[in-house]
Amino acid sequence: MSDFTLPRDCRGITMERDGTRYLADSTGHIHVDNSAHAEQIASNGKRYIHARITGFGEGSGDRCACGFLPHRFSSSCPRCGRYLKET
Repeated sequence: MSDFTLPRDCRGITMERDGTRYLADSTGHIHVDNSAHAEQIASNGKRYIHARITGFGEGSGDRCACGFLPHRFSSSCPRCGRYLKET
């Protein structure tokens, strides 16, 4: 299983070979259960799609205005670049 962050304003991905669709959630992420699809997305989309980093603790609890929930150590939103208030 892999999670990917899609580029801004991208609503999802349709796989060419079998037509499987992965629709983005409200924060621009997709969850891919098929390992072959995950490999294809990772190898073909390196310029545009980023694998989500997980395991760094919980988010700050405050969502950015764009809807992204950043990590506690983030001072700016990695999705839109806005400055995040310190809590």
